Amino acid sequence: MLRSTWDYHLQPARFRAWLDQLTRNGTPVFNPIPLVSWNMDKVYLRALAVAGVALPDTIWLAASTGDDADHEAAQVHDAQDLMALLKRQRWTRAVVKPRISASAHGTRRIDPNTRLSPSDLATIASVGGLLQEYLPEIESAGELSLVFLDGAFSHAVRKTPRSGDFRVQQEFGGDVAGAEPSAAAQALAERSLATLREDWCYARIDPVESARGPVLMELELIEPDLFFRIDPAAADRLAESITKRLRR
Repeated sequence: MLRSTWDYHLQPARFRAWLDQLTRNGTPVFNPIPLVSWNMDKVYLRALAVAGVALPDTIWLAASTGDDADHEAAQVHDAQDLMALLKRQRWTRAVVKPRISASAHGTRRIDPNTRLSPSDLATIASVGGLLQEYLPEIESAGELSLVFLDGAFSHAVRKTPRSGDFRVQQEFGGDVAGAEPSAAAQALAERSLATLREDWCYARIDPVESARGPVLMELELIEPDLFFRIDPAAADRLAESITKRLRR
């Protein structure tokens, strides 16, 4: 069971090779390896958008290696290219992040006056990225996390950033508290999960309640924090789910 792979985004080739080895060995993995491989690259969000799941306005950024055949991805060679996209979209602020990332690694909030060095864009140059319109609601309402176990909603939390920041992760000073998601947020989560073609064991859906309604930030299927400290009984429900799958 994948619960502590906190550095997979730093070594994606090695992680994929390890998943391939598990497949060759016939090792049961939760969540299933096809879902994990799909969920590694944030380009999965585009498939969810096609299925009708609301996202923040997003521009996809191509890797600079030249082997990214994605015709929808914009080429960004330096900070000037990034700022040109910001100007074209008429965004006053945006968030840029790598396509393969975890715990806000390589994620930056930018505006037309932001100065970026080549090292700031190194990860995006390597794996590609996303440029998304900044949602100011993240500073006031934070981001929800809806946890689903064995096909059913379990519990939810609200993650809020520290003052002056936009990153909700506790590593950056964010706070976490139990929450009751709105009907719209829960509908967004269920719509996202309905797109999955594999039998998942656990999932976490992270929406932000924006001015135009809930929008999906991430669908976490690899190693999400499931916030058992908020609902300790959920750990038992996950254990029962795994036991049931092993008996099958």
